[in-house]
Amino acid sequence: MIDMSLDVTEKLQNEFTKEQKQDGSKPDTKPLVALYSHSYKNYDTVYGGFSTRAPKFPPSMQMKALLRIYRRTGEPNALSMVEKTLECMANGGIYDHIGGGFARYSTDKHWLIPHFEKMLYDNSMLIEVYLECYQITKKEFYKEVAKDVMDYNIRVMQMESGGFASAEDADSEGVEGKFYVWTKNELQSILTPEEYTRFAEVYGVTEHGNFEEGGKGMNVLSIQPGFSWACKKEPLIQSATKKLFEVREKRIHPLKDDKILSDWNGLMIAAMSFGARVTGESQYLEAAQKAATMIHHHLWKQDFSKGKEVLYRRYRDGDARYEGHLDNYAYLIHGLLALYQADFDSKWLKWAESLQKLQDSLFSDSKNNGYFSTPAESSVRLIMRTKEYQDEARPNANAISALNLLKLGELNYNMEYQKSAKNVIQSTTENLIKNYPHAVAQMLVALDYYTDTPQNLAIEAPSPSFASSLLSVVNTIFSPNQVITMRPGSETPTGYLCLG
Repeated sequence: MIDMSLDVTEKLQNEFTKEQKQDGSKPDTKPLVALYSHSYKNYDTVYGGFSTRAPKFPPSMQMKALLRIYRRTGEPNALSMVEKTLECMANGGIYDHIGGGFARYSTDKHWLIPHFEKMLYDNSMLIEVYLECYQITKKEFYKEVAKDVMDYNIRVMQMESGGFASAEDADSEGVEGKFYVWTKNELQSILTPEEYTRFAEVYGVTEHGNFEEGGKGMNVLSIQPGFSWACKKEPLIQSATKKLFEVREKRIHPLKDDKILSDWNGLMIAAMSFGARVTGESQYLEAAQKAATMIHHHLWKQDFSKGKEVLYRRYRDGDARYEGHLDNYAYLIHGLLALYQADFDSKWLKWAESLQKLQDSLFSDSKNNGYFSTPAESSVRLIMRTKEYQDEARPNANAISALNLLKLGELNYNMEYQKSAKNVIQSTTENLIKNYPHAVAQMLVALDYYTDTPQNLAIEAPSPSFASSLLSVVNTIFSPNQVITMRPGSETPTGYLCLG
């Protein structure tokens, strides 16, 4: 077990209680303490993650919350648990070492044998976690993983229209994983002896294989103990990977679910926008802009029967269908706010404001706060409208909404948004927060933002290009509870940090 060398509970209490909200209320820090305690108790010290049993799913929201606890307290265990998990996942077979991207989950506790399906939402959330860990540690490994995942999503998942497809199936030719696995003989026939020897050593290739379900001698590639991600930079590994990628591209690919969903695209728009900021590479910003433009053109439509614009859920083959649920609005607003802070084009902020206003009118629970999952007037007749607060494979939409409201309040200097965010956070049931903090980790990310000192970095410059040097420094700092705005100014960019 890792050594709990510091009293995290006391540090959290001291950190949060010295901040007092403007309405005089003191924020309750117990949920963040409970999340840390639960994570520590259930942490797998050998393989990372927060369970020692299979299957294992990427705990993206829980890791994001732990990184925020580390930022506020300096507790090393909060960071080390995340680092170990991210390292084991990226080195494991759950990661596609030839083409990039994470599979949905691992069928074992080692992150070795995946369920090979790749989901857009999983990859979008993991991009953000790896980049945040890079901001904290400045270890290039985390940035390299995030870039590899973003490159995969642009190359494979971004459709000609600009939107991102939903998923790639696990199967090809009726066999799960067939596209991804290799036999020893096959590798030897493709690679030079020198390439094969080093590749097999790094990735654990054997005659027997490690994936019985895929057939005799099939190998799922994973970086072996004693080696690291840095091995990918070796000339022999690079040349071998290039050859295998080219051979694999000629195989029958898994079926791509090419539905373009406004909610999942919102998550990837946020990830690509954040990736553009942290890496400074324009292709990620362009990918986010293309996706947002596509959603605006094809899924944000005027409903003349209702006299208002409506966000639709899915687009495929020229057909937009199904009015959006809370997820669609919350995730897309999340993406647009991230995109605005990457290119400072006010149209994204204005659209986010319009979506938030419509979300409030369609989903808000005026009696008990929070948001219902479905609109009051729905084409589908429901026995009752439900409100959800738990994270599932994706972050909870009420939690994302609380975060959106907090950011809109800072970006617009409008305290009404903050009040609404507070109401959403406080509407989360006490039982969930007290007994299952890991299940509401995304809401605890919002709680961390709410209890922190508000930060608005206002930059004055003629355009973002004039402030690129300043932004390149700002964007390497882990400041998750800070928003950035830009307004016209002189050719010498100036930044003003507004606190409180």
